[in-house]
Amino acid sequence: MTRETGRQAAMATKNTKRHERAWPSLSTVRWSCLAHLVVTFCVFCGHSSSAARGAEVTTNGSGGGVWSEAATWRGGAVPKATDEVTIRKGDTVVFDRNDDGKTTCARLDIDPQGALKFKTGAGKIIFVVPGPVESFGLIKLDGTASADDFHELRLTGKSPDDRTVKFEKGGALVVSGKGKLPGGKRNVLLGSKAPDPKAADVTGKLQVKGGILDVRQADLRDLKLLGDDIDNTGATAGQRCNVLGNRFLERCNLGLTTCDTPFVTDNVFDYTGGPWHQPAAIALNGCPLAEVKNNTIKGSFYHAFSVYGCTDAVLSGNSSDRCYVGVYSVGTTTFKGHRVREAGGGFAVTSFTGTLEDCVFEKCAYGIHLSTGTVQMTSCVYRDPPKDGHAIDFALGEITLINCDFGPENIVLPKVLPKADKPFVTAMHYLILKVNGEVPEDSEIDVRTVNPKPALAPGAADLNVRNAPAPLVGGRTPLPQSLSPLILRAWVLDKDGKTVPVPEYSVRVLAPAQDGKERKVLKTLTIKPDAKWFRPKPNDPAPTLQVNLK
Repeated sequence: MTRETGRQAAMATKNTKRHERAWPSLSTVRWSCLAHLVVTFCVFCGHSSSAARGAEVTTNGSGGGVWSEAATWRGGAVPKATDEVTIRKGDTVVFDRNDDGKTTCARLDIDPQGALKFKTGAGKIIFVVPGPVESFGLIKLDGTASADDFHELRLTGKSPDDRTVKFEKGGALVVSGKGKLPGGKRNVLLGSKAPDPKAADVTGKLQVKGGILDVRQADLRDLKLLGDDIDNTGATAGQRCNVLGNRFLERCNLGLTTCDTPFVTDNVFDYTGGPWHQPAAIALNGCPLAEVKNNTIKGSFYHAFSVYGCTDAVLSGNSSDRCYVGVYSVGTTTFKGHRVREAGGGFAVTSFTGTLEDCVFEKCAYGIHLSTGTVQMTSCVYRDPPKDGHAIDFALGEITLINCDFGPENIVLPKVLPKADKPFVTAMHYLILKVNGEVPEDSEIDVRTVNPKPALAPGAADLNVRNAPAPLVGGRTPLPQSLSPLILRAWVLDKDGKTVPVPEYSVRVLAPAQDGKERKVLKTLTIKPDAKWFRPKPNDPAPTLQVNLK
């Protein structure tokens, strides 16, 4: 539907409602006459203003054409800067001008199955629009054909609403820059340039609802890139959600809501201003199976990442630098290889069930703040903390630490402890044991707690030990990458907030089983886990302990 048709429908509805009203009183008629004069004057002024704004221009309806050619347009005239342009259903317009320092049109509407494409092989092509853009069709900027091309969509409206591009259901934003250009150059730019650079909000907005959001190898400046209700599984035709290899410069945000399996990777966000910019640089809300990896966030964002209600989402290899909080997360999520540097906090999680693996918190006031939830942290490092910094700021929930480099002295519990049935924090370490000497094949290592309290019944599992007995392969117990290493409980902060002493363990080297007989004990030793057991590289073959059979 064109804007002209839409207005006609609205006027028809208005006239119908007018005839349904009761007859007015005489005094009402008098006031109505006065109002009629005012309305007539306003309409006259409105017509004058409309004339100043320019005409409504539509494409030819027979396939479109090149923007600067008169035959592309109904009426045979190329749109002026003051015109409001509609690309009609089935028409494709190829934009072929460099309007830097000019205005292309006052606003733009694209009907379903209509398209605006930037011309390739033509050098610098810049489309400038000071009014809103609404698209049920396609906008495509493709700089992959030539390194000499430069495509830019520039939003210059006076207000944030005017600096908005909305892609309604069925609409598509497809952007591709040429990769590996010298000096980190990018040849596609999506940007907002407010008339008043000192305005409180100078950002623009690109929003895709239920269509295609596919932006690759581009620069974005002062823009919010938003995707809503997009299925990226391949099950729904005409829908994609991929944001790959882009640079988000200054006040930019990426927000995805109810997008299934979105893919966000290798993007850089760089904000040099202040104060803390909100919302998060990358915000996911209700996006199941999201894959977010190798993104870098730098600068004064309040949250680098916000992940809310994203079932089975995986965030890996991401980093943030100088953001107030590295990650805010609610729900079930896995974080791997995440780096947070110079932050007020690393992770702030609530109602959270998930894992943090190989995460590093450097120069952070706290590593993780847990409001409620169950968290497993594996091979996490808290490095170079500020004065009074702490690895864990604990409010309520449970945390299991496996091979982490901090102790109970780095954990702050609330002054008033919540009621709990289980320990607040349980710390465990890997045991990689190397047996020197002639070790028979099929030998095993068994580990049991010495004098456990309460005592274990015969044959009962020892809850302080995981994966025992363990096989000896090449004279060594399995590494963590095997998924079955020996893991021993170390210290515990119990439900009363007290540190439980580290238990002692009896380690036995057992010979191969023979004819159903009980294995022969080749060697026995008693050990006690300590901070030196931390493994900076968990799968380094260097053992935690060694034992000689002779």
